[in-house]
Order: sequence, then structure tokens, then C-alpha cells
Amino acid sequence: MMKKKYLRTLFPLLIAGILMGSLSACSQSEELSQEKNNVEDQKIAIQPEVLMDGVATRAGMELKDLTYFYLRIVNPQSAEYSYFVKMEKDASGNWYASKDLKNNTTAPKLFFQNGKQQVTVQAIYWKNTSVDNFMARADEGGWKTPFSFSMSTMMTNSFTIKNSDPLYYSKTITPQTDAPGGGLPISFKHRFAKIHLRLEFDGYCTNLIGSNQAALSKVSFGGLLTGNSSYLKWDFGTDVIDYNGDTRDKITSLNYIQWDPGSMTTNISADYELMAVPQLVPSGTLNASFSIYDETFSWTYQGQDFNLESNTEYDITLLVNGEDPTTKGVSNDTQLNKKNIKITGSIKEIKGGQQ
Repeated sequence: MMKKKYLRTLFPLLIAGILMGSLSACSQSEELSQEKNNVEDQKIAIQPEVLMDGVATRAGMELKDLTYFYLRIVNPQSAEYSYFVKMEKDASGNWYASKDLKNNTTAPKLFFQNGKQQVTVQAIYWKNTSVDNFMARADEGGWKTPFSFSMSTMMTNSFTIKNSDPLYYSKTITPQTDAPGGGLPISFKHRFAKIHLRLEFDGYCTNLIGSNQAALSKVSFGGLLTGNSSYLKWDFGTDVIDYNGDTRDKITSLNYIQWDPGSMTTNISADYELMAVPQLVPSGTLNASFSIYDETFSWTYQGQDFNLESNTEYDITLLVNGEDPTTKGVSNDTQLNKKNIKITGSIKEIKGGQQ
């Protein structure tokens, strides 16, 4: 009898203990959930980290070339947490906002409103005085109206190539997952395409040119939309380029970035680079030309239409052979003549990140 009475007394106590434990666990769970929500709702200091996702280049923009860039953060729910600033690098290599271009103040602090609110992050670097002046407009000019421009038609050295190679980034992110702790990765890409032209000469042509490097001259590239007939217009906000009114009749003069004079066992070769706005390339338009002792030779692409794409390199190799196309044999004629020169071209596409 005592045992039954004891069980009747113990059972309610056990039930009460279980209920109290459950309530306590629920309370702790609610507190943790509340703490998590509080953290997610707090503003987060932004620290940009600049990265480069692009093709290797001998003369174009590299990460080490960046000393400043323009950053825009759009929070659709809050103008207070939307920014348009100039970013610079301090002596330690860290990026900071040096100027608020929207409010014309210096050293602004940047914050995400919270961890959950999505924002659009856009950034651009273009080593171009006109772009700097455009960005300095008080109306957020760089993202309010399209920027009119044309490509250089004189690629004389690495500086002109860098000046034609803008870096761009645009992405909508959720801070707590895409920028944890406020670390904001900005992965720049080359907005334009890069064309690498290589001329490879056979023994016949190498002998013709000999040690006279100046014998090879007037290297040029044509068939592209460059904005030199009618300005191209790039909307940095939507990342759309307007080509309306431009024509393909302008050529770009090139200077070599590498010259291999050949040796007893190798032949002459020369390398050139230029930047090009992404565009459709119809068959029969893309062309390259050069002169040997003032006689001009040319090659025209006759394959299928294709698109020049952003952040992509196009390696065009022209094999220049001293072959008579009629006899298919090497000419014994020492007189330079177009019939003795045959040019075979090929194009290789290298996407950003590929080797």
C-alpha cells in the first residue's frame, strides 16, 4: 500500500518537472532566436575586399594597378544606407571610403542596414580622366546618365591598353551570407574583351625581314565598333552599351608588345594587344594588316559570326608563310611579291579564369 501511495505522490512531481524543463528549454530557445534576430537586425560596418577575376594579360589592368575605384551600394528600402563613394587604398593596403560623392563629404562610414536586407553593389575602375570628371558630378552622374566614349585607335604601349581596359562589378547580395561580418568581396572583371594578335613568320619571311625590325610596319586591326564614327554609350547602372550609329570603318594602329627577332633555329614573331568593346562580329569584317618593306598584306576573318565577350581574350595567330599559292612550293624569287606570301589565321577564345 505504501508503494502505491508513494508512486501516486511521485508521478505528479515527475510531470511537473518535465513541464518545467520543457518550458525552460523553450524559453532558452526563444532567447537564442531573439538574440539571433537582434544580431541580424543590427547595422554592419562594411569593409570592401577587392579581387580580380579575369584573363591573364601582358599589358592590361591588373589588381596591383588599382589605387582607387568608385563604389555604389543601393538599398531599395533605405536611402540612408545607400552610398556612392570613391574608395582609396591606405598605406597598409586596406580600402576605405575617401569621399561621399552623393553628399560631397569626406571619409564617410559605410554600413549595411542589417544582415537580411538585400542590396545591389556596383563598382567600376577606369583609368580615364573623363570618367573621373563624370563621376564627380553632384547628381550621381556615373549611374544616372550613360557615359559617352570611344576606343583609342592608337595602341602604342601598355599605358594606352590599360586606359582602354575598365574593370566592373555588379551584384545583388544578402549581407549575412555574401558579406559575413561586413567583409564585402568585390570581384572585378574586365568589362571589355582583349584581342591578342600574334604574327608568326616562316623562314622565307624571316630572311626577307632579316635584322631590319623596321621592315615590318603599319600593323593595324579593323572591323570593330569603336565609337569613332558615333560615340558609344555605356550605362553603368544597367551595364548596357549602346552602339547605335557607329560604323566599322575605323582601324586601330598597333605597336608590338613583344618582338622576337629569331635566331639560327627560330623565326621572327611579333605580339600585339588591343581592347575591344563586346559586340557581334559578322563574318568578313574582322581584319588585320601589316607591311613588309612598305608592301601591305592583309587577312580577313571568314568564319561564322561570333560575339566578342567581356572578360575574355581572343588569341588571333597569323602564320605568314613565303609560299606561292599557285605552285604550293617555296618561291626562289628573292623579290618580295604578294603572290609569295600566304597568311593562315586562327582564333582561340580564352574565358576569364582559364589559362
